[in-house]
Amino acid sequence: TVDARATGADRKATLQPGPQIRCRATAGPGWYRGELHLHTDHSDASWSVAELAAGLRQRGVDFAALTDHNTVSGLPGMLAQAGEDLLVIPGMELTTFWGHALAIGTGCWHDWRVGMNGRTINDVARDVRATRALFIIAHPDAPPDEICTGCRWAHWSFDLGLADAVEVWGGAWNDPESGNPGSVAQWWAWLNQGHRLGAVGATDAHDYTSWQGAVPMTYVYAAELSASAILEAIRPGHTYISSGPT
Repeated sequence: TVDARATGADRKATLQPGPQIRCRATAGPGWYRGELHLHTDHSDASWSVAELAAGLRQRGVDFAALTDHNTVSGLPGMLAQAGEDLLVIPGMELTTFWGHALAIGTGCWHDWRVGMNGRTINDVARDVRATRALFIIAHPDAPPDEICTGCRWAHWSFDLGLADAVEVWGGAWNDPESGNPGSVAQWWAWLNQGHRLGAVGATDAHDYTSWQGAVPMTYVYAAELSASAILEAIRPGHTYISSGPT
């Protein structure tokens, strides 16, 4: 039973924690749950690294990847927030005018500037994978440019063999601006074309309101709770996505 009470004007009080159900008894093989798509005020979010880390602990995740837009400047601070109760995985959201992708498991800044000096999205993906990081296509059927510039995937010349997974559920499932049904449909279309792509979900959280309601976490069956084990489990698709028992 969770008894959550909020008083005062502190914006942290707007977070409504879900049931604190742990998916594991030990840090060995098992299901671990977490967030793979998060932002701070190092890009376009309204909370600091410390506030994000505090919220993640309140939410009860096992792991979290910081993926600010086209920057890794928040990673040192985020990695400093890691502890036995929170595994931090470095990352970055590669934000182009023709689609977004997550680089998960790399602390390197990757040049996202597709079109400059002949650079292609395939070049970007190869650079990410050269670091043993994951390349995940983010919200492929997000709203068009009038609402979210570059959010919808339109890199139609992209070699899908360079992708590891697709973000098929972002935010509240029925949010009209989420594009979730279309993202699932796009993932299925790619699977039917013979591309082996895992599925992940994310809140793409920019503040505490991003966690209100039935929003998803990605559950990963990994050999242990470590960055390398989480990445190696996502690659073959050992995941499921859920907003919880309710």
